[in-house]
Amino acid sequence: MEKNKNISEYLESVHLEKEDMKEMILTSALSLGCNAMNNFDGEVFETSHVFTTLYYFNEMLDSIE
Repeated sequence: MEKNKNISEYLESVHLEKEDMKEMILTSALSLGCNAMNNFDGEVFETSHVFTTLYYFNEMLDSIE
């Protein structure tokens, strides 16, 4: 697997736009939230951890050019 120097370079290599990635994060978060009761065998901490990870990744995409 080739390493990329930054997020823009990575997105270009996988033929995605930043907005596409943000939409994927939103869709994933909504799907996870709608099924939260069934996620991770009821482990609230694990579900919260996944949402937090998605949140920070989305924030990172918002804060870079």
